[in-house]
Amino acid sequence: MTTWKMLFALAVLPALFAPLRAQSPFRWTTDSTDAYFGTDDYLVTGRPYSPTHHGATGHPFLSNNEWLVGEIYLKGHAYPGEVMKFDLESQRLLLRHKTNGDVLVALVLSEQLIDSFKVANTFWIRQLHTQRSNDTLGYAEVLHRGQFEVYRKQTVDFLATYNALSPKGSYSKAIPRYALLIDNQWMDFSRFTSLLKALPDKGKQIRTVARQNHIRLRKATSQQISLLLNTYDDNR
Repeated sequence: MTTWKMLFALAVLPALFAPLRAQSPFRWTTDSTDAYFGTDDYLVTGRPYSPTHHGATGHPFLSNNEWLVGEIYLKGHAYPGEVMKFDLESQRLLLRHKTNGDVLVALVLSEQLIDSFKVANTFWIRQLHTQRSNDTLGYAEVLHRGQFEVYRKQTVDFLATYNALSPKGSYSKAIPRYALLIDNQWMDFSRFTSLLKALPDKGKQIRTVARQNHIRLRKATSQQISLLLNTYDDNR
């Protein structure tokens, strides 16, 4: 029995599974942990997830508060069709795992094991893999890799303001931060439009392509930003 399973067996609480719908009643027996979780310990390695701020208005997850189907990569292995959420506040990747007992549990996957993942039409890698020395925690969305590189990190803050509408506080909207690697130098930006000004032609080519494709830079999706950066890089 792996260490994390032993800890889970000792700490499991019925309330932990309240947000998830189980298909059959669950009765815990400490001598059946391996049978309960299954044998695929390579991916299913982590601890049970519990929200940081119970009852807060809004949510801390990427895209929306629903479970999303994506693909996880770790140590050269690809796991397609996995159901996950990405917690932007804690920068934790969650896996919805169905045990052998048909119980759905939410597990926090170990960041040390995950290389990258795809979800909601976006691709994320461990920030450690961007080779930035000053920010290695969490995950960064890959927007472009070519003659230059562009990454985006998104975070969510918990707002400790309490009122009738949010009696238990609330979550902020996703806060983006962009990082540009060009000519072996890193530069940080809070807006994509500000990043464009750091490009050799001040981003004029990208603005032209954006107008031609009716793309609003301030509201561009990840796919639209990648399209603009790829087009610009190909014509440099």
